[in-house]
Amino acid sequence: ESLTALPASLGKLQALTKLGLSHCKSLTALPDSLGQLGALITLDLNGCGDSYLGKSSGLQALPLSVGQLQKLTDLDLSFCSNLKALPESLGKLRALKKLNLRCCPITMLPKSFGQLHALTELILSRRTHIMYVLSDHSTERAERILKRNHELQSAPGRLEALRKELQSAPGRLEALHMHRWLEEGSKDEDAS
Repeated sequence: ESLTALPASLGKLQALTKLGLSHCKSLTALPDSLGQLGALITLDLNGCGDSYLGKSSGLQALPLSVGQLQKLTDLDLSFCSNLKALPESLGKLRALKKLNLRCCPITMLPKSFGQLHALTELILSRRTHIMYVLSDHSTERAERILKRNHELQSAPGRLEALRKELQSAPGRLEALHMHRWLEEGSKDEDAS
């Protein structure tokens, strides 16, 4: 939690595949040399932000060099409470499959978001309202991911309604069975 900065020499760790900095609430910035980590697959910045009693600390921005991480597949920015925007260079992350923005105050995705062709999982908070400005480079895929995320957020309410429906089903089936039994009984009486 007390880590406030990373050295520029971080970029020399070119074989590094996972960088876990979760809950480094005092970390305010990442060095530009981050982009030199060519083998990096996972970047975990979960909880690198803290807003407590009006005092804000933590990661406020990603370096533009983040777009150079061509092998990055998993970027976790959840609970980065001071991260307000993502750089346009995010769209250069051609291998990115999972982007976690849960409990992040980001309200707008960069125009380059549509270039994330490998992205299959976008995690947002339930009440997040994110705008996405379409650009010439945007794709239907990015729009589908955002739409699917919205649908998933409404799923718990739909599941609760379905659960209630299923709970009442035995009573309705019993009533239907009773209705059919009465109909059959009255047909038997009419036949005699």
